[in-house]
Amino acid sequence: SDSIFRFKTGIKKLFYKSSTMFEDLGFRYMGPIDGHNTELLIDALEGAKQANYPIVLHIRTTKGKGYDFAELEPSVFHGISKFDIDTGDFISSGTNFSNEFGKLLCNFAAKDNRICAVTAAMSLGTGLDCFENQYSDRFFDVGIAEEHAVTFCSGLAKGGMLPVFAVYSAFLQRSYDQIVHDAALQKLKIVFAIDRAGFVTGDGETHHGLLDVPFLNTIPGVTVFSPTYYSEMNNSFVKALYHEPSVVAVRIFKGSEPEMPDDYNPTFDDFEIYGDDNADIAVVTYGRLFASAAKAVKALKADGISAKVIKLNKIKPINHASVKIAAKCNNVFFYEEGEISGGVAEIFNRMLTEEGFNGRYIIKAVNDEFVHHASAEILLEEYGMDENSMIKYIKEVVSGE
Repeated sequence: SDSIFRFKTGIKKLFYKSSTMFEDLGFRYMGPIDGHNTELLIDALEGAKQANYPIVLHIRTTKGKGYDFAELEPSVFHGISKFDIDTGDFISSGTNFSNEFGKLLCNFAAKDNRICAVTAAMSLGTGLDCFENQYSDRFFDVGIAEEHAVTFCSGLAKGGMLPVFAVYSAFLQRSYDQIVHDAALQKLKIVFAIDRAGFVTGDGETHHGLLDVPFLNTIPGVTVFSPTYYSEMNNSFVKALYHEPSVVAVRIFKGSEPEMPDDYNPTFDDFEIYGDDNADIAVVTYGRLFASAAKAVKALKADGISAKVIKLNKIKPINHASVKIAAKCNNVFFYEEGEISGGVAEIFNRMLTEEGFNGRYIIKAVNDEFVHHASAEILLEEYGMDENSMIKYIKEVVSGE
């Protein structure tokens, strides 16, 4: 009741000499409460439910409570892959894009003292822990404030630095306005290292990186690279840091690099052709999906169907020469690990139309929906983007002519 609340507030003021910050703002404050005391926590929640005014419940917990390894290293155990429950050791699956990115950024920073790294409370997740240790004077954690991070990077760039903002795709969308007004409109050199691009294993529908391509496609002057392999990622960051005039993004996905075909040698151009140059069937794609497309083209060839992959390494702007090559084909299949609306496939389609293309053009992408929680492997199969799905679908379409 109000009388009890006033009594408790009076007692607190005897000890603390003032009310809490929350009460000064007009909230009723309850706490601190031991979040591991279930009965006490339930009582507090039930009490809060009965009140007809705003309440702040201050609940204290220990992250990882009950598991010593997690209690000792809460940041490491925030988002985890497979680990040994008895030792707390992670079962490594080898290298991954995030850690490889962290290493290469440290290598760049060793040679260029203008390079600095910015994170929004995700230094471990984006592979920046080594940069934080080696170049602490050029490392900035701005907390969970992606909007501020972009504006802060703009200020750094204006001051002559080369800021790299490492951020999950799903979190960059918070900064759309700042990218437009504070970065792109000012033509400032900022590099976005977009982690967790495409389908993301284990983090649920809020963490899939499917929207960054459509919203970056709407912003003038922004360049976007989408590498498939570590070597291409390294080359993309060289271009991003030293060869592009304004805002640049490099998209990388969760996990390790996919298998590289024995007969594929990266040229690091804006786009590449893999397979039969003269084929009448073209599979256009970028990023992780190239590995599946390359396998599919090989399998189709073994079945007597000639096809080629048009691999886009720079997806914004699209190199017009790649469109001219696709326009000579009768069947063009675009596979995109992202939302169909506003994606690269739609823009490629417009450019094909302007080129006079009158063949069949089919897009395989996510069509106006939020994607559910699952592993990337399951989702790629579900959306028809894995090797076997590509083979089956292309065969069906071509044989139905």
